[in-house]
Amino acid sequence: MKLCILVAISSRAIITTLQRLYDDHNNEIRLFLYNEGVLLLQDPDFMDLVKRMQATLCSVSAEERHMQKNDSVTFGSLYDFSRMVAKSDKLISFTRES
Repeated sequence: MKLCILVAISSRAIITTLQRLYDDHNNEIRLFLYNEGVLLLQDPDFMDLVKRMQATLCSVSAEERHMQKNDSVTFGSLYDFSRMVAKSDKLISFTRES
C-alpha cells in the first residue's frame, strides 16, 4: 500500500510509529515534513529512518527554522505534497490539536 504521511509536529513518538509502519507492513511510505515536523531532521534516529523512505519537506517551513539543506530529503512545496497525496492510497496526518 502507498502511504502519504504528513508530519507537522516534532515528537519522538512519530519516529516509533513510522518505524512500525515501515517494518510491520509492506508499505511504500512518502513523508512530507511541514511546520514543526521539519525539526525532526535534527534527530539521528529519524534521519536513519528517512533514508529508507521518500521524504520531502516544505522549503518555507525549513527556511523559517533556519534548517540546512540535506541530501536525505527533497526540499519542496505544498504542491509537491498534493502530488504525493494524489499518488497514494491513504493519507496519515500527524498534526497538533488546536
